[in-house]
Amino acid sequence: MCSVNLERKALLKKIKALQEDKKTDPDVIARQENLLIEVEDKKLKALLATTRVRAMTKLSVEYFKMDPNFDYKEKYAQQKNGT
Repeated sequence: MCSVNLERKALLKKIKALQEDKKTDPDVIARQENLLIEVEDKKLKALLATTRVRAMTKLSVEYFKMDPNFDYKEKYAQQKNGT
């Protein structure tokens, strides 16, 4: 996740420099912005996977063995609220 943040920061800096240069072709800026969107998607997917694994470690593996479509979010919320 740290490398994704560094990549995002570098792209933001590059986009800002390109936007300040008045001679820059708009297509070049658009390509860099598309790369930034891809990096942000990567970051989001990594964050979701990390959150899912974190929640899964707090629950018993038996829940996942019994039901392959087990809704870990609901069970985790129930355990967290004490119900």
